[in-house]
This record gives sequence, C-alpha cells and structure tokens, in this order.
Amino acid sequence: MTEELDKKTLRDIISEKAKSIRNKILKTEKVEPGEYEEITRLDQVIKIYEGSKPKGNGRLFTIVLLAIIVVAVTASLFIKKKSTQVQMNLITTRLEFCLEDEIMIADGILVQELGIGELSKIDFPRSMNLEKVKKVNSDNGSFTVKICVGGEGVQKGAITLNNIYVPQKTRIMLSSNDVENQYRLHLEVPETERLDLNASIQGNVALHHSGKSFDIISTSPKSLVLHSATNQVDIDLVPFKNYPVTFLPVPRANDLSFCHEETTNFKENKKVTISDLISGTLNISTIKNEGYKFHNKEILQFKKIYGKIRSLQLSDDKIMLNFQGKAEGITTDMNQSLMPSWLEFVSTHHRLKLIWASVIFLFGLGRAGLNWITRR
Repeated sequence: MTEELDKKTLRDIISEKAKSIRNKILKTEKVEPGEYEEITRLDQVIKIYEGSKPKGNGRLFTIVLLAIIVVAVTASLFIKKKSTQVQMNLITTRLEFCLEDEIMIADGILVQELGIGELSKIDFPRSMNLEKVKKVNSDNGSFTVKICVGGEGVQKGAITLNNIYVPQKTRIMLSSNDVENQYRLHLEVPETERLDLNASIQGNVALHHSGKSFDIISTSPKSLVLHSATNQVDIDLVPFKNYPVTFLPVPRANDLSFCHEETTNFKENKKVTISDLISGTLNISTIKNEGYKFHNKEILQFKKIYGKIRSLQLSDDKIMLNFQGKAEGITTDMNQSLMPSWLEFVSTHHRLKLIWASVIFLFGLGRAGLNWITRR
C-alpha cells in the first residue's frame, strides 16, 4: 500500500512540475534546464520501480488458467452424458418391456391358430349348446387350449383376439417361436391381478383340449372369454400368411430388452448373454449422423430406458419395433458405450455458443500471450 502511495506521489510531483513549465511557457517566462531534468529524473525513478516488481504472478495465473481450460476440454471428450434422447428402428426375434399404465395393447388380431395356457375357465356364449365343449372347465387347476381354423372357402373359420387390456406394471415378452410363422406373447401382470382375454370365432373352428378335439361350426361370430389361472399367461399366435400382427402404440414403456441369458455350465451355473437382434438403427439426438447400425446378434443393452413404442409388428418370423424415448448407459458388444460425450452434445445443440466461446477464448489467450511477451 505504501509503495503504491509513493508511486502516486511521484506522479503528482511530475504533473505539478509539468504544469508549472507549461504556465511559464505560456507567459513567455524563462524555464530553467534543471526543471526539465528533474521531471526526466522522476519519470526514470517510476520506470525503475515498475520494472523491479515481480512478474511471476501474472504469468502463473495465465499458465494455471490455460491448464484448467485444457483439462476441461479434454474431460469433455471422455466424460459421457448421463442420459440422452434416442430413436430406434429395430428388427429382432425377441423383445421384452414393461408398461407404466393400464392400456389396451392390441385389438382385432386375426389368426388361424390360437393357443393359450394357464387358464382357469372359459366362458362360452349361451347359444353354443355344446356340452362336450363346455366340459373343458371341469378340469381341476389350470389348463391349456388351442383353437384352430378349419374348412375351406366360405366355410373357412376365423379366430380374432380382441381388446387385450392389461394393468399397469405388466411385463410383456414377445418372441418368434421355432415353429415357422408362430409367435409367443407372454404377459406377466402383478401378483394379485388376473387376465380376461376375449376371442371371437366364426365358421369352421376346432378346439383342442387334453388331447381331445371338438369341432365348432358357427355361422355368426361367437365370443369366448378366457380367464387366466395365474398372473402369467402364454399366448401362441399363428397369423394368416401375408397378414402381419400389429399392436397398438404404447405411450409409456420402460426396461426394454433385446437379449436373454443362456446357461453354458449347469454345474457352475455360468450364464452368457445372447442377443436377439437381427438388424436395425439407433439414432442418438445429441449426435447428428446416420445412427448406429446393428448387425445380426449384436448386443444392445441399457442401464435405463423409457419412452414411447410408436409401432410394433410381427411379420415373417420377425418383430419390428419403432421406439422413441430417453436412455441411460447404452452399451453394445465388448461393453462399448454409445453414450455421447459432453463435447458432442454441446457441439450439436449449442454450436453457435461454442463458436463464440472459442473466439472469445482465443482472443483472451492471444491478449494474455501478448501481455506476457511485452512484459518480459
């Protein structure tokens, strides 16, 4: 503080003497040479004082600031975002997901064969006076039925699975069975819930139960209500050729899975993760490119995923999915992360801000460097 006051006093003295010389010149009075020399001497003293001050603090600050910026930029290249928006168009042979709401997942699924397991009872319409068919309810415990179409031409039967309503927190598993053109829909509802499925039959239809077959011929649609015995139901679907099965959009789904585990060593209970993906593309909104393309049996896993199933269809022994939502911890084969870095996110969504920040940084860096050089 004292040093700064001393320097200020010297500058004040120089200023006063300069004013005195100026006034003398204006009044055409004589200025003594010693007056000029005194001002010059005081100015030299100030320059010597400023030159003797340590310069390391400014340089150290510049070096530390530059190091911090370099570390921050480098870290942004490797630190991944926690979550990101995704859009997927995938083809798979197996898919699992969980519903967040009570919704209708399908309506009017037309099939030529329908198999349902874990049933406790079937409600037949009163107009069906077929006591032998109604005996399927006489079994104790749960049972399985299979309904198949028969006949040809106008007499050919038809089976429609209507209005599949499921409660919230229902877990759904879709898979393509080993049998050609056959799919399995597995529904697992909360422990205390049970499912009631509605199926319509018309024409020539056969009902198979306990090794017996019952033929049913109905000229008008007849509705059957199938009650589940447990909270889990397996539904086997065999659609007509060239008639894909289409499910309704799901507004809120989570915990999507395209893999399953298989035991490779039963003694040691060793398991390996098997991918069910056939092909598809994953687009990440924070990265503007053509998306990540998956090859057959490539693993795709998520730490967390939730969003909307925009379309879901079964056709040609494949399951086709279109999904849009938010995901965390996206990994593929060899645990490779597909999550975008912070630098990728900023460069995609805040490109203009990044450009201006870079310009300001370079300008500041140039000024600091210039000051450093000139003060040496």
